[in-house]
Amino acid sequence: MPDSLLDTLSRFAPAVIVAGAAIWVLLRAWFLKKQAGVSVVALKGGRKTAVEIWLAFTGILLDIYLLLRAFWSPIDSWLPNWFQAPLPGVFIMLAGVLVMMVSQLQMGNSWRIGMPGKSASKHQLVTSGLYRFSRNPIYLGVFLFLAGTVLNTTNALTLASLLACAVLIPVQVAGEEVFLENELGPEFEAYRARVRRWL
Repeated sequence: MPDSLLDTLSRFAPAVIVAGAAIWVLLRAWFLKKQAGVSVVALKGGRKTAVEIWLAFTGILLDIYLLLRAFWSPIDSWLPNWFQAPLPGVFIMLAGVLVMMVSQLQMGNSWRIGMPGKSASKHQLVTSGLYRFSRNPIYLGVFLFLAGTVLNTTNALTLASLLACAVLIPVQVAGEEVFLENELGPEFEAYRARVRRWL
């Protein structure tokens, strides 16, 4: 593939993937609100934890960078690339977003952003689809997306985003598992014994 085509792929494909994923999340949230009366933004007591804030900051910063990079090439002089493998990077990014989308769909009305507080309504544990193989396929999709981003454009920001999420996501998952254990008790404990956290 000619270098100019690879550069175009490296710049525009991530922006399209990020924009598509953002549109998907907004439409999915709107659909759940309209059809089931479910608000997907579930924050404990109306407040985000420090981990949720840092994850959101990392994600937003990386997404802005990927969108800017498509239309403003001088950003590469501020964040020079140390390595680029655009073709495998873009495919891995796309695979990660698809895993996230499928996982969100399979959660049905149970999908949330953040951890809800203690509620009167019982939460439904999803154990089918991708959740038969991993307790956290959405986060696996996030890691695939980040790994693809680093392959596509290896620089200080993409590596820092991957490393930050590698530290923060397991902390978030541990908190979610405590919540599920408190809410669902033996049902979640049996699922945890049967299915691995990651793969």
